[in-house]
Amino acid sequence: MHDGKQSGVFVDENGQGTVEDCDIFGNASAGVIIQQGSNPTIRRCKIYAGNNCGVFVRENGQGIVENCDIFGNAYAGVVIKQGGNPTIHTLSNPRWETKWCLCR
Repeated sequence: MHDGKQSGVFVDENGQGTVEDCDIFGNASAGVIIQQGSNPTIRRCKIYAGNNCGVFVRENGQGIVENCDIFGNAYAGVVIKQGGNPTIHTLSNPRWETKWCLCR
C-alpha cells in the first residue's frame, strides 16, 4: 500500500480487521489511521517513508500494532490523541530514526 494521496490504511467507524506482512510507504498522510472506535490489528508491517506520521490513532480508536518496523516518516512514528487507546507491542526500528509522540 504505497504512494496514496491520503493514508495507506484507513480504519474508521468501528472498523475491524487484520493487516499483516505489508509494506505501507510513501503515502501523503499517515501510513495507518485508526479512528472512531475502530479496533484493527496491524501485525508484522513495515511502515515507512510517509509524508506524515507512521501510525495515527485518534477519536477513540483502539487497535493492536505489533511487531512492526516504523521508520523514516516525516513526523512521529506513532501519534496518539483525542481518546486514542491502542496497544503497541514490540516495535522494531533498526535505525531508530523515529520520533515518538504519545499524546492523550
